[in-house]
Amino acid sequence: MHLLSFLIDIPIRYAHCAHLDCLIPEGAADERHLDALGTRRIAHRLRATVGVRTFSMSQISEHVLAVLAAKETGLALYAQALLLQEAIAAFREFWKVLESAFGEQDKELIRCLADFGPAKELGFTLDELEALLTLRGRASHATSRAGIKEHRHVRNETARLLPRLKCLVEQVIVTKRTWGVKALETDRVAPVLAYVGPDNSIVIFKRDVDSGARPSDAGQVDAMRTTRSAVGAVGEES
Repeated sequence: MHLLSFLIDIPIRYAHCAHLDCLIPEGAADERHLDALGTRRIAHRLRATVGVRTFSMSQISEHVLAVLAAKETGLALYAQALLLQEAIAAFREFWKVLESAFGEQDKELIRCLADFGPAKELGFTLDELEALLTLRGRASHATSRAGIKEHRHVRNETARLLPRLKCLVEQVIVTKRTWGVKALETDRVAPVLAYVGPDNSIVIFKRDVDSGARPSDAGQVDAMRTTRSAVGAVGEES
């Protein structure tokens, strides 16, 4: 399929009914092996991708628009990432948003993120950020050297971690006060309502009636109850 895609210069994706896949014997020996196996159906290992939007804006003021417009480079990179269909490419593009936000790369970037308040609220640690940085490097370079198995592994890992990375990127966009510099000051324009946790669970903040907290109020996360609903691993192997 990859060879055909290269020759005709058109992207091609598999599209078929998985339950119809079966093994076809090429001779009598294959026939006996399949009969002994008891089935000709092919086992497929499928996993779903689950994501969540970290914020909601029911009303958008001129102030909010002005704050977001000042982050034009980050918004352009974010929009580009949404257009990309492959997880590896989207992962790299979302990572560029973080680089743009802090004006840093590699180790300096993850040190900034580890100290950034909104990242801490999502449960990001230095160890997790270092793992994401390593994966970002593999997504950019290693796949061209290590063969198809490495490519498949990186594709599956980026697909699994993409929803978590996207949550971080969203929160950086809606909270960072000054774009393009190392500063860690925040100016939140929308409260965090949900995010994908490090264990791929979805964390949802719900209004606590007793506390009187309103979801539209920035900085009210501590006054809200947290409900976790476990989700499966994300990505797909083939």
